[in-house]
Amino acid sequence: TPNGLNFGTQGTTATLSLVNSGDGILSITSVSDNASWLTVDAASDPATGLGTRTVTVNRTGLDVDTYTASITIVSTVDTVTIPVIMQVSINDAVANAGFHYVLLIDPITGATVYDTQLSANNGVYQFSIPDVVAGSYIVVAGSDFNNDLLICDAGEACGGYPVLDSFSPLQVSGSVTGVDFGTGFNTVIRAQSAGAPGGRAGSRGYPRFSGKRVGR
Repeated sequence: TPNGLNFGTQGTTATLSLVNSGDGILSITSVSDNASWLTVDAASDPATGLGTRTVTVNRTGLDVDTYTASITIVSTVDTVTIPVIMQVSINDAVANAGFHYVLLIDPITGATVYDTQLSANNGVYQFSIPDVVAGSYIVVAGSDFNNDLLICDAGEACGGYPVLDSFSPLQVSGSVTGVDFGTGFNTVIRAQSAGAPGGRAGSRGYPRFSGKRVGR
């Protein structure tokens, strides 16, 4: 997980998790990619090749365009292919996607349980949410230009951890750092998929008020 990586225009790193979902013995025999701008680091469990791997994209020297690639994972049982998409935009270096809300969403109920709000500083949204109860959360960030109390509506900036459209729950059991992901504008409007967190019927947005609102 996730089953695809979309770095958008700003994302640079993501975490890929490889697990044995069966009862037998399984190990990874090879991991490869087909793009010079894409790097997959070593596994957190070198003995089996399973666990987490950091995936990194490098936009240096690339023309403004949309780039696609794939990561091929071969195990002693099967082969899995992970599609990857990344964009280079003309304003990557000074990006600012407007005033943002960062939400922590319950992955089971889809309810926003914590949120905060902030502006960009030199293209970076440095956020902090204190006093979060231990548990599993989906992390989503975006703008609410039409002030309808929903972020990530059509035409609004949006991002999710670890990458847009490939949410993976963040496990919180204490202080957590390094929750880095990109946010920006999509030219393709995605549909709300079954089981996706947040949103309302027929809407792409995520409610930004939690009842436990905190500041920076």
